[in-house]
Amino acid sequence: MYSLVACRILHTLYYERLHPNVEAATMFSSQELRALTYREQRSNASLTLHEATTAIAKLGGYLARKSDGPPGIKALWSGFQSLQYIVEGILLAERGDVGKD
Repeated sequence: MYSLVACRILHTLYYERLHPNVEAATMFSSQELRALTYREQRSNASLTLHEATTAIAKLGGYLARKSDGPPGIKALWSGFQSLQYIVEGILLAERGDVGKD
């Protein structure tokens, strides 16, 4: 299981560095993109892969200052964990399972 997660993180990191202006929909599900656009307080405009990767890294603690380098593996790993929690929360809320006993 860890190898699959590691492969996704590394693939996202290196593909983003080679193709930053590709649409993020090529790498992320619609639920993940919806959570990122909501979290970044953007309209439903399409995110580029660079913008989505930076948003995920910010969930993992990356500050995204001008003087900072590109996000690393650890920030993406933590960010992907947080993103999955957010997506799960959105899916539960849509099903109506939140707050019911």
